[in-house]
Amino acid sequence: MIYINLSKKNTKKIISNLMQLYLHDMSEFTNEAPNESGLYVSKYLDLYWTDSDRFPYIILENQKPIGFALVRELDLNSFSIAEFFIIKHARSKGYGITAAKEIFNKHDGLWHVAQIEENIPAQRFWRKVISSYTNGDYEEKWSGSSPKGPLQTFKTKDLTN
Repeated sequence: MIYINLSKKNTKKIISNLMQLYLHDMSEFTNEAPNESGLYVSKYLDLYWTDSDRFPYIILENQKPIGFALVRELDLNSFSIAEFFIIKHARSKGYGITAAKEIFNKHDGLWHVAQIEENIPAQRFWRKVISSYTNGDYEEKWSGSSPKGPLQTFKTKDLTN
């Protein structure tokens, strides 16, 4: 069973540690290298514990961290998945799908989920998750801005009420 917890400052180090694995995985697509200390740098990570429009989630299996999701509120009732990561040993167990859907349920509104052009596995994952979550009721377009690649949008509730 997995749990998704909003990270507090005392659990920030867990996400920071997992971020190293995530950025290493992403370097296959971004060509980013670690700094001179051997660490990857995420320039926005600290903002998730200071800005009220950012939500850092830890994904746990049996109380051990297996991933994270960083969510941003873009506008009132408009959200995006900024970063999403599940460690390799947990990727084929459906935990990422479950976690993503639970996170969507935590924030009602319009969602934007973008993937970089080169990251085909992420594109397959998000299309599968979003199609299942929305019963196919989502839009996909090509984004020319950062990140350049597919962008899915959908609503988690009827915003006209």
